[in-house]
Amino acid sequence: MIPASVRKICCDWADNLDWFRLRVVFDKEPDEAEKELFSVVTSELLSHIEFKKCYEDCIFDPRPIFQLEHLREVLFLRYEEW
Repeated sequence: MIPASVRKICCDWADNLDWFRLRVVFDKEPDEAEKELFSVVTSELLSHIEFKKCYEDCIFDPRPIFQLEHLREVLFLRYEEW
């Protein structure tokens, strides 16, 4: 289950499997439990695809959703009125 504080989840990767990046944007500073949840998600992915490096960004960003940087794929986007 995705925590209610998550606004957006997106990812990007190098086609040569050199690296993978998961970015999770929260509406508050993420706590350790929230960070750990997405670390588990990344670990599960890495058990199936062997990227050389993995980056996890769990960040707080209060900007309007349309101003947030998009990576290659958006996996989740919370509905927000502007």
